[in-house]
Amino acid sequence: MVLLKNRVYESVTSVLLLVILFFPTKLFSLYFALIVALTLLTFVLAKFEVKKTIYLAFFVCLVGLIFISSSLSSIYFGSNFFRNITEVVRFLPVIIIFAGYRFFVISFLRIYSILVLYVVLASLVNIFQFLNFGFVNKISEIYNDPDHIQNSLEIANRSLGLSGGPGPNGIIFVVLFIFFLTTLLSNRYKFVSLTMMLLSLISIFCSQSQTAFVALGLVVLFILGAWLPKNYNKKYFYQNFSILLITLSCSFIYFSDEIQNLKYLNTLFDQGLERSSYQNREVKFNETIGVVENNYFFSLIGHGKDYIPNSSALDNEYLFVFAVYGVLGLILILFFYFYNIIYMYFKGSENIYKYLIVFTSFAGLIVAWPSSFILDPRVLFLLCLYIVCYLHAAKMGKS
Repeated sequence: MVLLKNRVYESVTSVLLLVILFFPTKLFSLYFALIVALTLLTFVLAKFEVKKTIYLAFFVCLVGLIFISSSLSSIYFGSNFFRNITEVVRFLPVIIIFAGYRFFVISFLRIYSILVLYVVLASLVNIFQFLNFGFVNKISEIYNDPDHIQNSLEIANRSLGLSGGPGPNGIIFVVLFIFFLTTLLSNRYKFVSLTMMLLSLISIFCSQSQTAFVALGLVVLFILGAWLPKNYNKKYFYQNFSILLITLSCSFIYFSDEIQNLKYLNTLFDQGLERSSYQNREVKFNETIGVVENNYFFSLIGHGKDYIPNSSALDNEYLFVFAVYGVLGLILILFFYFYNIIYMYFKGSENIYKYLIVFTSFAGLIVAWPSSFILDPRVLFLLCLYIVCYLHAAKMGKS
C-alpha cells in the first residue's frame, strides 16, 4: 500500500514538473491554476499533513508581508488590491509544496529524464528560430510573447524557445547547464550530460541573452572553485574538466561562422555599460527609486505592484522586490539566496541536490540584478524541487 502511494505521489510530482516546464508561462493565470491544482491534489492525498521547515517559514513570512503591503497600499494609495494580491498567487504553490514536502516524491532519474526532454525539444526550437525556419512559427505563437516575437525574434534574431522572451529563455538554460554540469561532476550519465550541456550552450547563444552569458561564465568559475575543495579526485577532475573544455570549444566553433548574426550579444563586448539595454535599466532604476524614496513606511513593507509604474518590466529583481515587497521583502529574498549558498554549502548533508541548490542559488544572485530569477516561476519551482529532493535525501542519508 505504501509503495502504491509513493508511485502515485511520484506520478503527480512528475506531471507537476512537466507542467512547470512545458506549459506556456505567458498564460499566467492558467499556468498557476494548473500548478496550484496539482500541488493541492498531492496535499489532499497526503491528508493535509504539514511538516515545518525553515523554507515553509520563509515563504509564509514573505506571503504575509505581501498581503499586508497589498492591503495597506490599497487603503492609503487607492491601489488595485486584486492586482497587488496576485503576488501571493506567485508563491502559494511553493507554500503548499514545502508544507507537504514529504509527499512530493520524485527520483533523480525521473528529474533527469524530464530535463533531458525539455533541453532537446527547446533547443531544437531555439536553433530553428535562430536559423529562421518558418515551420516553428506555430510553436512561437503558443509559447512566445507577441511583442518579443516582433522585436526580439524577427528584428534582433534572438531565439525565444519555449519561453515568453529571450531573457527567460537564456536563464532557464543557464539553470539547466548547471544541472547537467553538476551531474557530470558527480560522474553520472556523462555522455548524455555532455550533450545536454552543449545544447544548453547553443540555446544560450541563440537567445543572445547577455545576462545569461555573463552569469554562465561566473557560475562555471564558482562551481569549479566550490566543488574542488570537497570533491577533488585527480583522475575524475582532469577527465571532467577536459570534457567541459571540449563542450565550450564545440559551442564556440559552432557559432564561429554565425558570429555576425549575434549582433545583440556582440553589443556586450563592443559597448559595455554604454549599450542601450543597460542604459534603459538605469533609467527604470532611477525612476522607481524616485517614486518610493519619500515613503519611508511603505519602503519598509512594500508599495504593492499596482503603485509602481511598469512594475512588471523593471528588469531588475532586487529593484522589483524593494519597491513592491519593501526592505523587509528584500531582506527575506537575500536571506533565501545566502542561506541556500553559504549554510547549505558548509552545513548541508552531502548529496547532489545540495550542490544543485548552492550553484543554482549563486546563479540567482547574479541574474537577479539585470533580470528575474525566483520571480521566474519555472526557475523558482525547479529550485524548490531541488530543495524538496535534498530534504528527502538528507533524511535517508543518500548521495
